[in-house]
Amino acid sequence: MLTSQRAEWAITKYVAISVEGRYQSKSFLTNTGNGALTLPDYFVLDGSLRFNFARQALVVRGANLGDTKKFSSGYDNGDGPAYFILPPRSVFVTAEIRF
Repeated sequence: MLTSQRAEWAITKYVAISVEGRYQSKSFLTNTGNGALTLPDYFVLDGSLRFNFARQALVVRGANLGDTKKFSSGYDNGDGPAYFILPPRSVFVTAEIRF
């Protein structure tokens, strides 16, 4: 099971804040039902702050705010499970410019 939740609050006409959570339940890496080849469940929290200026905007987004080591997917490498690790805490700044 994979779920995403998001809450956004418009603090003012020009500023909004949002919080996002993603949950992935434990899942199998193969279709054999082998319990040793599973992806552990995880929860990740992200957030953003948006500043609106006329038709422009600046967004500061933080991903994996808890800076936790989680695995997004994986596979059976023949010796056991191998995982793809989610990035650590990251910050992104985006500018939206309209002409």
